[in-house]
Amino acid sequence: MSGSLLLAIFALCIAIGSIVIRYWESPPELSRRIAQLELDLAQSVETVTRWMKRENVRRARDEKEGDGAPNADQRSALTGSLPQGKKEILRERARLRGLVR
Repeated sequence: MSGSLLLAIFALCIAIGSIVIRYWESPPELSRRIAQLELDLAQSVETVTRWMKRENVRRARDEKEGDGAPNADQRSALTGSLPQGKKEILRERARLRGLVR
């Protein structure tokens, strides 16, 4: 009887030791937090990449539109006494850029 009891106690100690060592190496909460941080980092990188692509497209579009922008003489004519209202100024600018006929 004492031999089987000693064997059971020894097996119990080994099991408890195994669980303690496993928990000590990587606690479940720590593993979950690391996984969440990795996921957040991946999402942040994806978001920044998307923003950079949008910014590059916007810059290219601005450069392309900048080539057709009115020169200083046309701008001074717009701010002069020709159009009286703000809407008229905007319409004239759109006409000069070729957006409205």
